[in-house]
Amino acid sequence: MSIKGIDISSYQGDIDFNQVRDAGVECIYLRCMVKSLTADTKFEEYWQAATEAGLSIQGVYHYVYFTDVDAALKAAQAMADILGDRRPFIWLDLEDSSIQHQARGLMDNVYAFIGYMEGKGFKVGIYCNKSFYETCIKPYADDYDGPIWFARYPSSNAMSISDDAPDKDKWLIDMPNEIYAWQYSSKGTVPGISGNVDLDEVYVALETANVDDQEEEQITTLHQIGELVNLSSYYKSSTDTIDKAIIKDMYGVEIKRIKAGAPNPYCVYSGDTAMAWCNDGDIRSSSADQPSAAEVNATYHKVVSGDTVSKLAKTYGSTVADIVSWNGLADANKIYVGTTLRVA
Repeated sequence: MSIKGIDISSYQGDIDFNQVRDAGVECIYLRCMVKSLTADTKFEEYWQAATEAGLSIQGVYHYVYFTDVDAALKAAQAMADILGDRRPFIWLDLEDSSIQHQARGLMDNVYAFIGYMEGKGFKVGIYCNKSFYETCIKPYADDYDGPIWFARYPSSNAMSISDDAPDKDKWLIDMPNEIYAWQYSSKGTVPGISGNVDLDEVYVALETANVDDQEEEQITTLHQIGELVNLSSYYKSSTDTIDKAIIKDMYGVEIKRIKAGAPNPYCVYSGDTAMAWCNDGDIRSSSADQPSAAEVNATYHKVVSGDTVSKLAKTYGSTVADIVSWNGLADANKIYVGTTLRVA
């Protein structure tokens, strides 16, 4: 499973995030901080506008210039101040020529930054290209076991966000680190953005939680972190509406995150990889519950053209309120062809 992403900074100027979303972009990376250790001039504007448009923030990044441990710690402190209570995944962009020849010292600086940020509750990974990985990171692979956001461009031609990404098996390289995402083009075109933008194929969904793990575990929901669940449908984002539901079975995945107040609050994982988001109506069974007789004998209906909730309630001898509750419907007047609903 992969999702489509882009990474942006103030270089992109004014962005229509609703157009970006409608064009098929599902998540974004934001440049958080510039060389002067101040916020990117568009960071706060982009964060708010992207969130309002329903785009998940896959992470924020900092293009690295620091050349010693003191400078790395100063950068970490500045970035933590900019982010405040927010806890997005942080990516260190390692590519500038000024840091390429530091050998072991480069990773010492990186570890200093990571150690400070992890102490503040952040998670940190490394962005790099093939050359930088092989010369500056691979020699220290035994030391760095964190995730990689990998950059390699199979083509210099312009690509649209609607185009399929190239075959990753031909362009990703073997490494002991897990590749969370692949930046496969720097010449992407996306409606809502003027000029080129980087395109990413994302393999691990890291959507911003904005709450820490302890707060997440205290949320009162029907299902809890740690449950193994079977799904009949799911979503790519916690904010997706029901018309974006993926109607497909998913078995034996674990709830590892709960996002308070989201339409699809449960983030389910297979192993350590985030796979999808879902709500109570998507969960057909759970390891924590013995199904009731009503659930065992429940009736499901695949919506066809002309169906309405009231019509289904009358046909199956239930009520509109029951169908809304069973399926977590936000609006009883909106159901979509192809969606499977519990109706009795």
